[in-house]
Amino acid sequence: MKLRFLAVLSVLVGGSLWLWSFTQTDPNLYYSSNNLWVNFQQMMWQIPRATTAWWYVVMIFLSLVLYLSTVQKRSKTIMISACIGVLFLILSNNALSHDLYNYMFNAKAVAVYHQDPHVKSALEIAPQDEWVRFMHNVHTPAPYGRFWTYFSLIPYLAGFGKFLTTYVSFKLFMLLGFAILVWMQRQLHPKNLVLFILNPLVLIETFMNGHNDVWMMALALASFVLILKTKKTLSWQTLVSFILLILSTQVKFATALLLPLWIGLAVGKFEWIKKYWPEIATILLFLPLFTDRSQQFNPWYLIWPLTFLPFITVKYVKIMLITFTLTSLLRYVPFLLLGEYTDTIQFQMRLITWSAIPIATGIWLVARKKIWR
Repeated sequence: MKLRFLAVLSVLVGGSLWLWSFTQTDPNLYYSSNNLWVNFQQMMWQIPRATTAWWYVVMIFLSLVLYLSTVQKRSKTIMISACIGVLFLILSNNALSHDLYNYMFNAKAVAVYHQDPHVKSALEIAPQDEWVRFMHNVHTPAPYGRFWTYFSLIPYLAGFGKFLTTYVSFKLFMLLGFAILVWMQRQLHPKNLVLFILNPLVLIETFMNGHNDVWMMALALASFVLILKTKKTLSWQTLVSFILLILSTQVKFATALLLPLWIGLAVGKFEWIKKYWPEIATILLFLPLFTDRSQQFNPWYLIWPLTFLPFITVKYVKIMLITFTLTSLLRYVPFLLLGEYTDTIQFQMRLITWSAIPIATGIWLVARKKIWR
């Protein structure tokens, strides 16, 4: 495909996802009281569920086509158009997750109500707060690490306590985390960094849905950058690296699973660990995705192993991660069709997600067969 066509298509897909995202806005949430905007949101709510679901499916397949078509191309045109697409996603409604509202309220609980959201639930802290109306998981304390709660005071204060400015501020904060993560990846000189930068799941879950996983992984990867570059087991770099890894676990606890790998690299006696550390990290961060707590693979959790995609040399693992990108995004389709999480819907979602394994295996076997010929 010609670069100009791909660039235009990426902007169109970003704009279409921006428009689509407002079909999923909560009925009690208006981003503006302007009559034109109110009418726009009400019009988007009238679109039938089946239409919005298929609209989403088309956009996801187009996103994957764009991804596979551009990862081998190094072009300023492509990157500029990708930036425009990201801008659309930043200004989108967080259509597929309510977690961003929880980040915002937890910071507000500390800054305004002077309460600890890790001890009290949102309903206990401020049941009348207007933000609680469109939050989920209001009956339980914050499940995130304490570092993230206090760190998120930065975008909360930058938003001056107003909902819309705070919402955009948090989205921009995720952009900063994404930029730091990519910069850390560059320090290790991966062969194809755009495998991560342009990955549709990473972009949608980070910029549309506003998940904080890029911050967790930015801190974790910074830890590994230091430990891989230091030549001494005991040094200030080792100490800073360990602190960064601990801070990463205090965003979300999943990166605690990387501690055995970190120890192996710190000791520095095992050459095979240094050679295959990205594959080992990927496997370790897949383990939580089998648990009930992750609902057998919340899609944004794929950002964890995808962080190491540019470094992976084992072709099967690379194919598997890219295939999971598609199936994880399509996982939302059963919910989009019916709008509820019944046992049947959750089973269908898991089935779609884990179909990546036979699909990726089939692709890998076909690729090998062509090589043998």
